[in-house]
Amino acid sequence: MEVEKKSVNGLGIASLAFGIVGILTICGCGIGFVFGIIGIILGILGLTVLRNSGKGFPIAGLIISGIAAVFGSVWVFLYIPNHRNKETPNYATTTTSTAPTSTTSISSSSNESTSSLSSESSYTSTSTEDLEKSWEELQESWNDLFSSSDSDSSSTSKSTAEEDAKEILASVKTVGINEEFGNKTITGKVTDVDYDYKNYNDVWTTVPDDKKCVYIKIKVTNISNDTNYVSVGDFNCYVDDIAVDPELVSGGSEPYNENIDPGRSAILGALYVVPKNASSIELEYNPIGEYSERVIIKIL
Repeated sequence: MEVEKKSVNGLGIASLAFGIVGILTICGCGIGFVFGIIGIILGILGLTVLRNSGKGFPIAGLIISGIAAVFGSVWVFLYIPNHRNKETPNYATTTTSTAPTSTTSISSSSNESTSSLSSESSYTSTSTEDLEKSWEELQESWNDLFSSSDSDSSSTSKSTAEEDAKEILASVKTVGINEEFGNKTITGKVTDVDYDYKNYNDVWTTVPDDKKCVYIKIKVTNISNDTNYVSVGDFNCYVDDIAVDPELVSGGSEPYNENIDPGRSAILGALYVVPKNASSIELEYNPIGEYSERVIIKIL
């Protein structure tokens, strides 16, 4: 069973890269805003144009680029007015004379300096808080994105594997008791089933209280021109879709293996310990070394 591999979405990777660069350059005079816009455009293209490629990178690129664009624009609107206020000199108070002529001008200059320092301190504090908040939001978005992506990928892989398994079993030939099966070498059929077998050897077989023995007789015929070895090991037993190994029976009338000459037949005895409340028992004929069609024999 193979799960289809998805191709890499180049536009999604580019969108993610521009978004990360935008986050890192938010404080660069609006450059982060520009990278964010470019990343959003690439992410949208990655989702719409390359539909058959992976969607994880475009989604991540859209989220991170969106954060870069939003906080980049906030930075631009906060930075430009304050930058102009700090760089524009007040000639009315600083260039009227070569020396202060009164206490009024000195007091005015002092008040301006204090106000400027206060404004710059408040601006720096606000910018730091915004950056910390944006970083926390970025981490939360990143964690949510990849946790949901991993969960979706895991559930998708599981459901795909289950569907593939059902399709494979549906394609296998199924027969019932006394219905023939086989290949170009060996043919056979289940001739009898004892669903509560008691004549087993306690040395080899242990049966707990909540289980019972099921004894299956299988007639096999060699239709080739060579002597062939056949055993109950050529039949895989599944009880409620769980594999069960055969038990050894000593002193029984049917052997569990046999060398069969061309044109001859043999009856093999297969003993299995199964739960008393088992709802399905199946034998699957799939001999080692035989490139033949698998066959499922419904026992229960």
